[in-house]
Amino acid sequence: MKTLLQITKIELLLIARSKFTYILALVFVVLGIKLATNIRSFPFGPVGIYHTTLTWNLAFWLILIFWALAQALRKWDKQVGKMIWATVTPSWAYIWGKFLGVFCMSVLFSLLFELTAILVDQFWTIHSDTFLTQGVIYPPLGWTVFVVFWLWFVLIPVLFGVAIAIASNYLMRGGRLIGYAVILIFGAFGAKGYLPSWIDISSMRILNNDPTEELGSVIQKIRGVSPHVAIQIMDMARAAIPPYFLGWPFVINRVVFFLLPLLLLLVTIVVVDRRRTATGG
Repeated sequence: MKTLLQITKIELLLIARSKFTYILALVFVVLGIKLATNIRSFPFGPVGIYHTTLTWNLAFWLILIFWALAQALRKWDKQVGKMIWATVTPSWAYIWGKFLGVFCMSVLFSLLFELTAILVDQFWTIHSDTFLTQGVIYPPLGWTVFVVFWLWFVLIPVLFGVAIAIASNYLMRGGRLIGYAVILIFGAFGAKGYLPSWIDISSMRILNNDPTEELGSVIQKIRGVSPHVAIQIMDMARAAIPPYFLGWPFVINRVVFFLLPLLLLLVTIVVVDRRRTATGG
């Protein structure tokens, strides 16, 4: 266990030393601002709150996992990996340590993304368009909505994506390109509704019936929404947000994407351990 924690700490330190980490943090702050202001500028647009939030979450996920894939083959990682490989460090500790390091940083990124959205939702008062955002019309949606979406639609996809990033770089040559392809297939095909619900990481297919869209056609015809009407509209939006239980198809989906990372890491550990044994490592 001590070895596992040491490798996780080394992984986090290597990530923290990268300038790109802070650039990426800034990108996620911008995404959080865009998510919150888009909802408050027109919460019942053509795609509704469900799909607006899922779309921005998917954009966050794709950027994050592309970053995670790049982490596994960085220059410093190869050097440190060779040093650790020359020791008696167990394969399971090395793989799990790398995974936990990248996963912990990914969770921090996701919290930064969601916290930015919550703060902007609560305190943004600019009613005119800016180079980055649309002017807000409606009152805040509320922090609980963002927390529910984070719990249901961010954590498990991040877990799956990081496992893909780690496994693809150790299971085969050219693993990074294969990892990119897998992530793009799950992301793009899921968003388009081409995947069965139980392997749709985006959840777009599962939440294809967005209750907020039913009000969209009516509200789109309204011009100059009064503050009183705006409050009523946002109240209806909160009532239509996904509940804590979204049905068994969704539960099955989340269970699948929780177990798949564990299976991927287990296979990776077995393969790496056999390679080390074969080479006398």
